[in-house]
Amino acid sequence: MSILLFVAIALFIFLFLIQLCTLGTIENHDVDYGQYYRFELGMQLVTGFNIIVLAYSYQTNLFPTYNSLGANKNNRTGLMSVWVASILSFVIYVSLGILSIYTFGSGVDADIMTNVDSEQNAYSYIIRVAFLVVLACHIPYVFFPTKESFLIMVDEAENKSMQKALEYKIQQQTIGHVKD
Repeated sequence: MSILLFVAIALFIFLFLIQLCTLGTIENHDVDYGQYYRFELGMQLVTGFNIIVLAYSYQTNLFPTYNSLGANKNNRTGLMSVWVASILSFVIYVSLGILSIYTFGSGVDADIMTNVDSEQNAYSYIIRVAFLVVLACHIPYVFFPTKESFLIMVDEAENKSMQKALEYKIQQQTIGHVKD
């Protein structure tokens, strides 16, 4: 599933690059490309920061990833997997952002697929299919932590497992202080 995900992401970015190289900036009606590099303080900066934080929110899969390291499971390989994930996320987001802004200009929508849907060429259709594969591959990575969290809430509602464990821990601490 992970290999298919990265193949689909690579295809997605590669097709954007090929489209930009072959069709050029026909969808980009901007005259001044310098506006892409101007820094302005405002609510868009806050929104951009939130997007970056969300983009790097793979920590929900950190423990399953660490557990899947098998014989190589140690802090060094765990940290290496975090570095690899961070670098890959950075490269994917930055390259897609640059390709999108040069392809569609300042008229690029927050959802890049809206711009891709407005095009009627073979690249657009293949990019849409690649995006469907990316979405399908993301389902397990979002589903399993969500399922686990939901099951913990159901267990707490029915059995009060966490509440009982905390009460027991508090009781043991209280007994320990009384003995001292």
